[in-house]
Amino acid sequence: MPQSGPTQPEKQIRRAVSFKFLCITLVCLIFVYIVYLIWESDNGYAYRQYFFVSNREISMDFNLLTSMSQPESEQKFQLRWQCVHKPDQFGDYYCADSIVKWNDMPAMHVVFWYRSQVLSAAKIDVPSWYHDRIITYLTENYGFPHYYSTRDNLRNLIVGVASIYQGADRRDLNETIADLGVWRLPSGAQLIVNMKRHINLMQWDTILWISQPSACKEEEF
Repeated sequence: MPQSGPTQPEKQIRRAVSFKFLCITLVCLIFVYIVYLIWESDNGYAYRQYFFVSNREISMDFNLLTSMSQPESEQKFQLRWQCVHKPDQFGDYYCADSIVKWNDMPAMHVVFWYRSQVLSAAKIDVPSWYHDRIITYLTENYGFPHYYSTRDNLRNLIVGVASIYQGADRRDLNETIADLGVWRLPSGAQLIVNMKRHINLMQWDTILWISQPSACKEEEF
């Protein structure tokens, strides 16, 4: 006696299972692709260096940082500097190294810029999840920022539009969207730091020291 085929409800169940399996597979493939893009990105490379490769540390007080020459800074900090001759708003060329700590706190990169063979700017990059700790450290050691500045970017545009929609006045608006804290140091140099945590956890925080603020553009930090 011939066997009857699957009933209509059974066919519907099979189609539903097949569709669910297809969706799960598609989601997994998209997830793997996103992870691959992050892994192969510049930020992904930086974090691979931070977690798996870098083992160097640096101790540096921005109050004591001076316009030293490249040989002096290399001798003082003893890092494996890699220099790139590419003029930008901070100097004629820069030297950088990957690190894991700055003053016993987690850090990723240190970069020194030189103009006419003299240190003109420097920065320390810190993983974004240590943002609050860095801000606390800076206020404890350098006081509160002397003033605040605002960059022209998508985040500040969205926050500004939302604040205006809610009826914020100019003063409240400036306080809401200001995202850079600026310290004036006794040496005449400045520190510029992003005061608000990045939405993108892959984007690190930056502490920027500038020996001659007039020669650099804060908005490009």
